[in-house]
Amino acid sequence: VSASITLIDPKFSVANQSTFNVTVATDAALTCKYSSPFVKPFADMTAFSETGGTAHKLLNFNLPENGQQYKFYVECSNAEKGNFDLSVDTSPPVITRAVAAPSTVIETPLETILVVESNENATCKYDASFYTYESMGTFFKTADADKVKSNYEKYHEAKITGLSDKASYAYNVSCRNLAQLTSTISRIAFSVDTSVPPAVSEILPASGFATTSKEVNLSVTTNKKSVCSYGNTTEYKESNGNFSLTTVNHQVKLTLEPG
Repeated sequence: VSASITLIDPKFSVANQSTFNVTVATDAALTCKYSSPFVKPFADMTAFSETGGTAHKLLNFNLPENGQQYKFYVECSNAEKGNFDLSVDTSPPVITRAVAAPSTVIETPLETILVVESNENATCKYDASFYTYESMGTFFKTADADKVKSNYEKYHEAKITGLSDKASYAYNVSCRNLAQLTSTISRIAFSVDTSVPPAVSEILPASGFATTSKEVNLSVTTNKKSVCSYGNTTEYKESNGNFSLTTVNHQVKLTLEPG
């Protein structure tokens, strides 16, 4: 009889305390044994606390709380073998950054991006109303993202669309790591106000800039998409480069006169 060996618990091979139960499953009824951290002949391995069926449970297994992986070898009475890398993580994930970009939506499209960073691989959820990971309605990634190990990451983002002008919003965020420990709640607030007037946020080169070159790149950044012009007098009539385009980044190469 052939039977694959699957680790059921701890989920994703990471326990959240140093003493924990280990459960493996086979698709046929077998007697299974284990050894750790070194492989041993079947006769020298230790039997699971509960075995003989398709679920095989080891009670009160111990590992150090150092985050290192330890080999856990399994062999069953039909000579089927498997091995897993077990570790312990007793620390909940920490949300190190939680922002909306932009924090104030001032032009169409009326949308923003929630950006969250965690100190370790995690899945994160957000919700405008609920305050616990379990009750939050939306994953940053796909639905049920916490069921797939590859979805656990340190960087998370989600686009929020369909916003209304002259409105304020706030979302609660929580993350869960591979050990199934949950972070504290972070709150991301942002607003929408398209009446904010256009403004220049950066000009390069800065005032006082001196150069021996006859050419210089003028770069102007605005807070919202705008059409800009420039000049060396009080009348700003020039609009070369992309200054005549509706954009936030305006650039042109200028030829300087001596003096």
